[in-house]
Amino acid sequence: MRTAAHTLRARGLVGWDETQRPCINPAVSEMLLDYAHPRYTLFGDTSVASTRVIPFFYIVGKQAIYEQCQPEPDVVQLRILSQEELWKRLYPDLRQEEPSEEKDPDGVGSPFTSPSNQEPHGVGVPFTSPSTQGQIIQSILNEGVKLAREDQERASQLFSNSLPQPLAEKLAAAYHKPLVVQYIARWEQVPTQKHPTPDAALTILQGPEQSFLLWVEELHKGKQAPVAVHLAANNLLQTYITQVLPPCMS
Repeated sequence: MRTAAHTLRARGLVGWDETQRPCINPAVSEMLLDYAHPRYTLFGDTSVASTRVIPFFYIVGKQAIYEQCQPEPDVVQLRILSQEELWKRLYPDLRQEEPSEEKDPDGVGSPFTSPSNQEPHGVGVPFTSPSTQGQIIQSILNEGVKLAREDQERASQLFSNSLPQPLAEKLAAAYHKPLVVQYIARWEQVPTQKHPTPDAALTILQGPEQSFLLWVEELHKGKQAPVAVHLAANNLLQTYITQVLPPCMS
């Protein structure tokens, strides 16, 4: 305890009051209160080559954004982030080529760049061609993800009942050998037993050849919730991450 007290004093986190009793730095006290009563909570969970890395919570308060993780048992690590740093944490590097290769034969442009296709679609994302997007029920997606680990062909067949065949095949291939799976969810204030379901949820899947964005719509429907599936492109990725961020940060 004495070592801990000296460490806190050395860092300026704890001082002495008029009666020589230890007291918390007022600025630190304000931040702790801000952290304890967040406006929003973000949860980031990532698996790399099927191995889960340390999950992170991002607490969005009135004064700051706090990053929380548990690098080892009984150890909680906190860090204050800027909005730009949070964005970099959430924005993955899409190593595969974007699906903008489906160019119009007249050379007018791809479905991701044509001005006529920039009308809001779904949750406010740019319109994409039918071959690069689809919708599937959460329970069917979950079943297909499990199948894909052992049997890519059967997973593809299951996905094709809901998605266009080319998209179903690519999604099954990505889940068969996932390179990175990143899940981001947002709650107003904090998740609780009465409110465990997030207000927004996005999965970013990177496979050997293609990357996908999976946006859960109508989250209150649970396993029956529809999931929008898109081949990933940087403009779509930016739009969806903006959707999952708290409104105060958009």
